[in-house]
Amino acid sequence: MTAIVLALVTSVAFGVSDFFGALAARGRGAITGTAAVYAAATAITVISLAFLPWEASAAAILAGLSAGLIAIAGFVAFYAALAIGPMSVLSPSIALVNTLVPVAAAVLLGEALMPLGWVGIIAALSAGVLVSAEPSRGQRTSWRGLGLALLAGLLLGAAIVALDAAPPESGVLPAVLDTAIGLVVILPLLAFTRRPRTAGWLRALDRPELSRPSGRSRFAVSAITAGILLGAANLLLVLALQSGALAIVSVLVSLYPVVTVVLAASILRERLAAPQLAGVALALVAAVLLSLS
Repeated sequence: MTAIVLALVTSVAFGVSDFFGALAARGRGAITGTAAVYAAATAITVISLAFLPWEASAAAILAGLSAGLIAIAGFVAFYAALAIGPMSVLSPSIALVNTLVPVAAAVLLGEALMPLGWVGIIAALSAGVLVSAEPSRGQRTSWRGLGLALLAGLLLGAAIVALDAAPPESGVLPAVLDTAIGLVVILPLLAFTRRPRTAGWLRALDRPELSRPSGRSRFAVSAITAGILLGAANLLLVLALQSGALAIVSVLVSLYPVVTVVLAASILRERLAAPQLAGVALALVAAVLLSLS
C-alpha cells in the first residue's frame, strides 16, 4: 500500500506541476519554461539529500543520468505540446503513451500481476483514451501538437523505466541526478536559442504560444510552482518504484491528467465533453482496482 499511496500522491503532484509548467511555456516558450521549471525542481531535489535516504552506486548513478537525459527531451516536447493546447486533450494523450512504455517493459521483464491488476491497467488505459476525447465544439488539436505529444509520451515513459532500474537502496539519488542532468542540458540549449543563426525550428519551439508573452512575475510564479511540484513528484516516484511493481506504479502515476484536466476546465475554462468526464470517473475506478490488486 505504501507504493500505491506514493504513486497517487505523485500523480497529483505531476498533474498540478504540468498545468503550471504549461502556463509558463505558453507565456515564454517551451525551452525557456522548461529551463525555469527544471531550475526549481533541481533545487528541491538537491535539498532533499539532507533529509531523505540515499546511497551512491554505479547502478544508481547510471539510472539517474540515463533517466535525466531522456526526460529532459521528453519535458521539452511535453511543455511544447501543452503550450499549443488544448491541455485537456493533449495531457491525457501524453499520459496514455507514457503508460504503455513501462507496462510493456514490465511484461517483457516478466513482472507478475494478479488478474485484478491487469483489469485495473486496462481500465486506466481506457480512461486515458476517454479523457483524450476532443470536445466536439472545443479547440482543435494540430498535427504538430499530436506529434509532440507522442514524442513526449514515449520519452517520459522510457525515463520511468530507467529510474526503475536503480537499486532500491539508492533512495532519492536517481531523482536528484534526473533533474540535475536535465538542467545541465537545458541551460546551454536555452543560450543557443538566443543566437541569431539558431535553426528556425528550434527558435519556433521556444516562441510563446500566447499572443502576448506573460509578465515576469506571472511567469516566475508559474515556473517555480511547477518546478517545486516536479521535484517533489520525481522524489516520490523513485520511492514508489522502489517499493512497488513497475506496471502498477506507472499506471497510477499516469492518472495525473485527471488533475490537469480539472484545472484546465476550472481555470482556463476548457470545456469537457461527456467522454472526458466518463474517463475521469473510470480513472478513479482504475486506481481502486490497482490498489486492491
